Amino acid sequence: MTTEEATKLYVARLTVMMLPWLAHGHISPFSELSKSLSSRGMMVYLCSTPINLDSIRESLDEKVFPSIKLVEIQLPSIPGLAPHIRSTKHLPPHLMPLFKEAFDLTEPYFEQLLDQLQPNLLFYDIFQPWVPKVTHLRNIPSLLYQTTSAICSAYLCHLLLRPNEEEFPFPEFHDVHKGFKDILRRMANGVSNRERILMGIKQVFELYYHQDFRRN
Repeated sequence: MTTEEATKLYVARLTVMMLPWLAHGHISPFSELSKSLSSRGMMVYLCSTPINLDSIRESLDEKVFPSIKLVEIQLPSIPGLAPHIRSTKHLPPHLMPLFKEAFDLTEPYFEQLLDQLQPNLLFYDIFQPWVPKVTHLRNIPSLLYQTTSAICSAYLCHLLLRPNEEEFPFPEFHDVHKGFKDILRRMANGVSNRERILMGIKQVFELYYHQDFRRN
C-alpha cells in the first residue's frame, strides 16, 4: 500500500461533528465545510435544530452526499421563549438572551451525542464556550470555525483583546465601532457576549495547544 493510499484509507475512517450557532447565516458555511470534508471521504454529522436543518436539507441530498448525516437537536423549553422559536430567524432582539440560555441548556444532550457518535474531531461556533470543555474530557479535539470574513474576524479580535486601546487601523470600521461594542456587552445566562466568545477561544488554546506545547 502506498503512502497516498494509506492516507486516503485513514481519512475515510474519520468522523467529524459540526455544531453551528442556530442561525441560517452560520449553518450555511458549516454546510459547505461539511461538503468539502465529505468529498474527501469523511463521515460528517451536522447538528442543529430541525428548522435550521430544513434550510439546508435540499442542498445536502443524501444521494449526492451519503456521508453527511443531519442530526436534530431539540432546544429545551424555557419560560418566555415560544416553542416555535428554534432559530434566530424572526427572533425578536429582546429574546436573544433567552435563546442563548436555551441553547446553553442543550449541553447535557450534546454530551450524549458525543458519547453516541464518538467523532474524531468537532467544529463548533462562536457562542458555545462550553464545547471545548466537554470534548476535552472525552479526548476529542475541537476547533472554533469562524464563519465571518478574515477582516471581520480581525476586527472582532481587536475589540475582544484591546477594548480600551487604539482604534482599529481601518477607518471603514469606525462608524460601526460603537454598535459592535454594545453587542459584546450584552448579557445572556449571566455571561456577556465578550466573555462568551473569549471563553470559547481561550479554552481551545488552554486545553489543547498548551498541552501540546508542554509535550514538546
